[in-house]
Amino acid sequence: MEYYKKLKQFKFLSKTGTFLISGLLLFIFIFLLTPKINFLSNTLDFVIIGITSFNNTFVRLCLYACFGLWLCSVFYTFAGIIGHFLEKYYFYQFREYAIAIAKAAHSYEDNINNEAYLNNAMSAKEVHSISGWNSRHIDDKTAFVTFDFTDKNKENKCYPFEVSLPTCMARAILGNQVLTEKYQNLGFLFADDKMSRKEDIPEKKDSTIALIGLALGILSIFFGGMFGLLPILAIIISSIGLYRFDQTKQKNKWAAIVALILGVLYFFVYLYSYGYLDCLN
Repeated sequence: MEYYKKLKQFKFLSKTGTFLISGLLLFIFIFLLTPKINFLSNTLDFVIIGITSFNNTFVRLCLYACFGLWLCSVFYTFAGIIGHFLEKYYFYQFREYAIAIAKAAHSYEDNINNEAYLNNAMSAKEVHSISGWNSRHIDDKTAFVTFDFTDKNKENKCYPFEVSLPTCMARAILGNQVLTEKYQNLGFLFADDKMSRKEDIPEKKDSTIALIGLALGILSIFFGGMFGLLPILAIIISSIGLYRFDQTKQKNKWAAIVALILGVLYFFVYLYSYGYLDCLN
């Protein structure tokens, strides 16, 4: 239970810290950096001067909306970058705690913990090599933990466990038909061999297209007022990233959303900078 409490506390503090730090960075970005950098000041000119100069009510409302989207997109860019590193540390701690629980549990025998039991088992077996303990996050309360080794035929084998962090319990999957079928269906174990762990455990990866779109969106903040092609590319790439995003295999969808917002906004900044919106006045 202590491990789970620590993880919950870290998650709460990381979310709170991300929000506060991102807010501080947004304040610095708007009030300290933006007025001093010509590329960035075009955005404020586009919104503030544009709101006072355009008589068309619809256009003025659109400018207010653009300013709000700009603030949100910059905030979420900061939050996404900070959250990325905090998330890595969270999952690292999650894996370490899950492995510690699996080692200390008595899943096979009441008088000996799993770590000692498996060390004895390895001594009695003919093995080629021992990889040791590994862990995979299932949800915020559950982990799939394995003790991995290679047998004499150089085939990857494991002793798998399901670890519950709130209860600090580890259940051996071997011999438990329900758990075996569960993790075979999830793709963690081969259906024909309960001790064979799949080498490529499915794990969500960053959406490359979304990150490329985000990079173009960030470049648009600095150069979008001069080069209209940058925000146009950000719009196209991020739209493709959103269309092709697979929730089961990819993560960081926020990057494509932020890139799309930045692309649209800085395309209008470009149009404003070169007088293409004067006709709306």
